[in-house]
Amino acid sequence: MSLLREIQQSLMQENSNLGSVLLKLRFLASKLESDVLEEWVKHESEGYPPDVKVPAYRKISASYNGNFLGPLGAQMPPIPTALIQKFAGSKWVNYEMRQGIAAIDNLLSTNNKNGSLQINVQI
Repeated sequence: MSLLREIQQSLMQENSNLGSVLLKLRFLASKLESDVLEEWVKHESEGYPPDVKVPAYRKISASYNGNFLGPLGAQMPPIPTALIQKFAGSKWVNYEMRQGIAAIDNLLSTNNKNGSLQINVQI
């Protein structure tokens, strides 16, 4: 079986191990002498360093909800995205997932609720 067919079959299997697929893909890239493919696989596996542009599929929009309680049960509505962007910067509302695929897979498998990712931060 050719390496490309092996990669294709691995991708079509439910619950396939992306780490081993990326390893095979990296090997294929080196055999094809494709620096572009090899670099992409390296970044997907190990993560994107700060000086490398992140692909569009790794950029996610972030929204913030807070529980702000005041006297007599007063509450504040969710924090508007425009305020977050104005005071904290665009990186706080347009998050770049720079982690390697294993870290992202672990994050999603332990914290994915109805197609959304929720991260709780307490201040």
